[in-house]
Amino acid sequence: MKRNNDTQLIESICHHLDVSVANLSMHERYVLDSARTDAINLAATAVEPELPPAINARLDEIRQRAITHYQTQQQSRSLWDSGRKLLNQLLSATRQPLTAGVFATAGITVTLVSMFYFAPDSNQIPLEQEIALVASAEEIELYENLDFYMWLAENGIPN
Repeated sequence: MKRNNDTQLIESICHHLDVSVANLSMHERYVLDSARTDAINLAATAVEPELPPAINARLDEIRQRAITHYQTQQQSRSLWDSGRKLLNQLLSATRQPLTAGVFATAGITVTLVSMFYFAPDSNQIPLEQEIALVASAEEIELYENLDFYMWLAENGIPN
């Protein structure tokens, strides 16, 4: 609803309640007022029932865990926010901007380092031998039946 409609609705409800109370007798008003006063006094003086110590201890433990969890979340958020601020400072135009060239250079460097410093598989054969095997027509049969030879070797069956 729009704000004007809310105001009109509230005024209409108040008017309706005022009219309905205006027709009450003096005795009915007195009973209604005393009931309201008793309810307010009862709510103000109400005492919460005492819980057993075991339940209070369990509730305290749950509250403590919730507080710890909240503090941990706040710390991780603050770390995330500080990291994000640092990245924004590095990438901002007013400071030393990191261009696409810097990121491309870093990517190429990581690629080259990973290519040259990781050991090749022990199952691989040197490139010269692989070319020689593919080029020779006699050894093509080996490639055609390679799965069968591997199955024989795995099961320990002699050729």
